[in-house]
Amino acid sequence: MEEQWQREMEVRWDAHKREHALEMQAILVARESIDRRLTEMNELRSQINSERGEFMTRAMFDAKFEALAAKIEVAADTLDARLNSLENARSNFEGRIWAVGAIFAGSIVLIQVGLSILKLT
Repeated sequence: MEEQWQREMEVRWDAHKREHALEMQAILVARESIDRRLTEMNELRSQINSERGEFMTRAMFDAKFEALAAKIEVAADTLDARLNSLENARSNFEGRIWAVGAIFAGSIVLIQVGLSILKLT
């Protein structure tokens, strides 16, 4: 009976040892997993910090945007002035063509009237 009790205690003790060994193994696996995740998080943090220096600040963006907007406004004003100049030149040219046409038509009418008067006399 004592032998059976001793074997039973030995089996229980082995199970207890195995339980602690499994717990220790689970703790080691969890620790490795946490260490790996923390390392990855630190790498991500360092990557973010290094990239942060490459981004444009809001003040820098606003200054560049305002400068670009001023350049665009100057270019638009220049183009508007050039377009107005071209439109005025075209209108002037068209007016001259109309004037030449009117003078030509008036001359023809005067010549016809003069010829008809000469025929009558």
